Amino acid sequence: MRMHYHPFSLRLLLFLLCVVIFTQTGCEEANGVGELQVDPSSVTLEPNDLSVVLSVVGGITDSSLSLPLEWDVRDPRLGQIVAHSGVTAVYRRSALGGANTVIVRDQLDKEGYVTIVQLVAEDR
Repeated sequence: MRMHYHPFSLRLLLFLLCVVIFTQTGCEEANGVGELQVDPSSVTLEPNDLSVVLSVVGGITDSSLSLPLEWDVRDPRLGQIVAHSGVTAVYRRSALGGANTVIVRDQLDKEGYVTIVQLVAEDR
């Protein structure tokens, strides 16, 4: 016994198949997407403030954070990461004033940012 499909039924089946395929595309977890939360997320360093401790928060216990972390600064003339371990880092400023950004990245390429404004005596 040979089955014959009505053209409308075949079109409906193909349409539903396409809907399923296109709506499921991209549902897998993507690496490099998402942000790390850093505490504090912004800092103002007064002229006498030399350093600040930064910590990544969230994602630590649910394995969405992949250690080790890489810490970097946008403008090394303004300051540097002088120590880091686990989820914390220490940023030390230079004598210059201005705004710097600290970038932290985990092994899955998730990133977090901290804005650091460094005041000098003339700013007061």
